[in-house]
Amino acid sequence: AFGFYGTGPNDALPAVWIETGVELAVLMVVYMAVACVIALRVSLVTKKNVTAVMYSIGLLVLLYGLATMIGLAVVTSPRGEIGAAIAPLTPFTSIWFLVHPLALFENSATAFAIGAQAARLAAVFGTVIAAVAYTFVILSIYSGLVRNFDMIVRKQSGT
Repeated sequence: AFGFYGTGPNDALPAVWIETGVELAVLMVVYMAVACVIALRVSLVTKKNVTAVMYSIGLLVLLYGLATMIGLAVVTSPRGEIGAAIAPLTPFTSIWFLVHPLALFENSATAFAIGAQAARLAAVFGTVIAAVAYTFVILSIYSGLVRNFDMIVRKQSGT
């Protein structure tokens, strides 16, 4: 309900923009789907469950950690609308900048007031682009899993 605060004509700024909930929900679904597909791929290749879990967690921490370090450097350099469009490409920057968009404008209230509407639109477009890109990655990994499933099972069983 706190997202609706500030939607009236004479209200103060809302705590979170109303579209942020939808954007974060879409992004969390695709981020989790990437994690599931990577874990499924690793579990098919390794023979032991504990090894599969450790490898997949390590791979996800490495991938998302590197993406976040690169993403923070890229998002914080241009600021404003460009940063809002790029932020959804990595999990941690998307959460941070969608929940706290003022950080895109160097915590300047005047710069935020001027560029807030453009940043909102850029964040929506960035979310759509990130969701499509992650979906493409998910589908390509999944199609490879389906295509090579029989061969992987035969290798593991020794036949």
